[in-house]
Amino acid sequence: MIKTFPVEVGQTVYLGVLDGYAPKLPAKKMIVGTITKIGRQYLYVRYNPYTKPLRFSKDNMTFSPFPNNPYDNKYIIFETEKDFLTEMERREYRKVIASCLSNSHSANLDALDISLEALKKIYTVLKEEGVDKLNPVEIIDYAGKGRQ
Repeated sequence: MIKTFPVEVGQTVYLGVLDGYAPKLPAKKMIVGTITKIGRQYLYVRYNPYTKPLRFSKDNMTFSPFPNNPYDNKYIIFETEKDFLTEMERREYRKVIASCLSNSHSANLDALDISLEALKKIYTVLKEEGVDKLNPVEIIDYAGKGRQ
């Protein structure tokens, strides 16, 4: 549910660091970066003065790793910290709901673009019905954790 937003050089953005092998799961950590350059196709975000900036497609805000390093972590970009936290909560609810479904149905759940409120309602119904394999929702506290 990543949405594009207006960007300008010097703007602070929030990045989620995803596991390259499980990009649909909640982020491992959140980092704060600054937009350093906006080109024709890409925008560049720097979060560490000692590393190369990260490259994102300007059209759809997706991470575009440099060709010489395709195995780097995956990143997602957000305009505000609140947007980041909402998306991570959505991912956690989606993960928990998918854990109690069969494998064929859980793959379909990742493809659905469901709001956080709808996911909470589904989780509540499953919990009230006493679904056996329903794991508890664990919201990660990103505040102060993993920030650079």
